[in-house]
This record gives sequence, structure tokens and C-alpha cells, in this order.
Amino acid sequence: MSMSAGAADGLSLTLATHPAFGRLIVLAPPGGGGGARLTAQEALTLSRALAAVRAGRSAEREIYLSPIASNADVLGAVEDDGVRLRLGEFETRLDWSAVEALAAALATAAES
Repeated sequence: MSMSAGAADGLSLTLATHPAFGRLIVLAPPGGGGGARLTAQEALTLSRALAAVRAGRSAEREIYLSPIASNADVLGAVEDDGVRLRLGEFETRLDWSAVEALAAALATAAES
């Protein structure tokens, strides 16, 4: 599973299996360490939140998700020109095209 080249600052999405939660979508920083393991519902929720702030449908300035199967919280600080995304100890700044790519990739992963 991948996002368009250069989009979302090298973040990757992979699938994993958890004994209690089943299929998980792993959102990981470059190098793979410290990512967030999301259920399909969590991935879809994050996708919708990112898409809403990208499209201007939400005035929220912060996105927060504490995934049930992960030790890494997801925190997004909405800025005028994108989102500063934090996955545990990893932080990156996404411009609006990267936010859009990440939202689409999360939705695809959640719905497949």
C-alpha cells in the first residue's frame, strides 16, 4: 500500500494483524519505527478528519486519535498551509497536497 511519490513526507501504510483486533493499518514514519497501528474504523476516522480540514469543512485546529492497538498517539496541528503531524515521537509537516494524499490512502486502506 503506498501513497503518491513524495506525498505525506515519506510516511508509509502497511497491513498487520493483531490477535484481538484483526487487520490493522500501520501508519509509519520513514524507517518504519514508532508508527501508529490503526483499526479500519480509526483509519477511516483519521482520513475523514484530515479531508475535512483540507477542504475547509472543519474549523478544528487539532486532530487527536489514541489508537486502541498502538502506543503511539496521532496528533495533527492544523496550520494555514497544512498539518503538522505527530506519531509518537516522530513529527513531520504535511502541506495540503500531502494531507490530501494521506487522507485518500487511509480511506482506501480502511475500506479494502
